[in-house]
Amino acid sequence: MPTLNWTERRIRAHGVELFASASPTPSPTASTKVSFSSPPVWDSDGFFNAAHPDRVSIPPGLRGRYTARLTIRWTFGQPPFTINDRDNGFFYTEIASNADSTGRFQDSRISAAPVVNSTKTVLQVLWDGPLAHGHFLEVNIQYDLPRQADAEIWFTLRWLGRQN
Repeated sequence: MPTLNWTERRIRAHGVELFASASPTPSPTASTKVSFSSPPVWDSDGFFNAAHPDRVSIPPGLRGRYTARLTIRWTFGQPPFTINDRDNGFFYTEIASNADSTGRFQDSRISAAPVVNSTKTVLQVLWDGPLAHGHFLEVNIQYDLPRQADAEIWFTLRWLGRQN
């Protein structure tokens, strides 16, 4: 678990870092929910539960403001992306939360087109908001291209502090 040291004062960092690899099926309409690998890279307070590898849940006592960072690297190997891939394909990634009081999912998302003459694309998504016990975050990914892609996914959630 990470610990910050400032002039002999130790501050405990609350959060979790996870990794996953996936080979989702190309689709113009359906996304894939990411299941993270167990054990987590680090987990300070039990945010990750191997029984529910497709979400990160807020443990009791850690209500407050959070920030999440998601990095996903899509790889295709050879041949590199073409102009046709760029013009007709896309990548999509989102972090979704059940923290909205109306029951709707709040999310942060990004989409991008393949870069011509490249064999990989990296997307980063940031999310920030209040969370409490019972809330969770999920990661969904999607792409549509005429060939199979592999994805490496890194997800970090950090507790910033209490919030009223």
